[in-house]
Amino acid sequence: MKYNHMFDVAFTVDSDKENPDEVTFEELIEGLLNRLPQLYHDGLDSFGHCDSCVSELGIHIKEI
Repeated sequence: MKYNHMFDVAFTVDSDKENPDEVTFEELIEGLLNRLPQLYHDGLDSFGHCDSCVSELGIHIKEI
């Protein structure tokens, strides 16, 4: 049996836009890429578990 676990990780985006809905895809990716090296230093506390499910062939089957 295989399990699929979903985690989240936070990152920031510096922008001149007041409305976060106006942040572009490119700005989001840049913020995430800037965050990645720091994840090694920060360790497991950087990640939050969101959900898990039983999976088969990568298909979501059942919530656990």
